[in-house]
Amino acid sequence: MTKKNRNVSSDFPRGKNSTQNRLESSDLGQGLFGLDLAQSVYRRLARSKLALAHRDYCGTGFERKGEKVIYSEVYDGELSNPPLKAFSTEKEFVQWLSIQSDRSMARVDGSSFKDGNQTITLLRLREFVGR
Repeated sequence: MTKKNRNVSSDFPRGKNSTQNRLESSDLGQGLFGLDLAQSVYRRLARSKLALAHRDYCGTGFERKGEKVIYSEVYDGELSNPPLKAFSTEKEFVQWLSIQSDRSMARVDGSSFKDGNQTITLLRLREFVGR
């Protein structure tokens, strides 16, 4: 029996392996996510984490515990420690996320399997909050 992907939000086809889920740098938008979307993401994180869920490396995601939010790599559907970033307050998280873009979240340095691989994008965030 095959384990189904438990995608909270994804802009990648289901069932594809992670090497096929990579965004090319030319596909990455430079527009900022903005305050409105960042606030909506924070509120939605109270009900569900934002993380892809399949075997092995699942990109990056967010999880909220109380007012705190962590941004981390995801493996087997679970956020890993230590986080890439941790935010103590709503204000801190919203301010940071609002000035991010597909490009800034892609972690592209040209040298890693993780470059643009299952990262946080505008499309994933919009799907996550239902826009």
